[in-house]
Amino acid sequence: MATAARNPIDVPSRAVEGLLLFFLASAVAGAAYAFDFAGGLTVLSRFAPAPHRAGMVSGGYLVGYVAQGIGVPAPGTVVTAHGLMAGPVTGAAVLGGFFVLVAVVGLVVLTPLHRADREAARPAPAPVREPARTDSA
Repeated sequence: MATAARNPIDVPSRAVEGLLLFFLASAVAGAAYAFDFAGGLTVLSRFAPAPHRAGMVSGGYLVGYVAQGIGVPAPGTVVTAHGLMAGPVTGAAVLGGFFVLVAVVGLVVLTPLHRADREAARPAPAPVREPARTDSA
């Protein structure tokens, strides 16, 4: 702190360095979000039947924007009511719980489907042929 007081040019240079880092991190996060969103739309459009493709993509947009519309103001409300550290901690706990719930529901739903697919793919056992009977007694 004493060094910054002796060198007044050091404070603005650190601020510019922090600002450049902020813009770089924002650009990287924005690119990652774009790839993530494009990947989701690709999955929706690839597996949707042609007559329902537009509806599926529209539904994907709707779900995404509703999730953002709920997920962004909620931590802001927590921060306003309980302080700055409570927002990220509460958000991390809620999102962590949500992801665990999604994983459990996914396993519960997909395990029987996977089991049924495996049983359907298993070849049927060959019929057992009984030996021919001879009545020579």
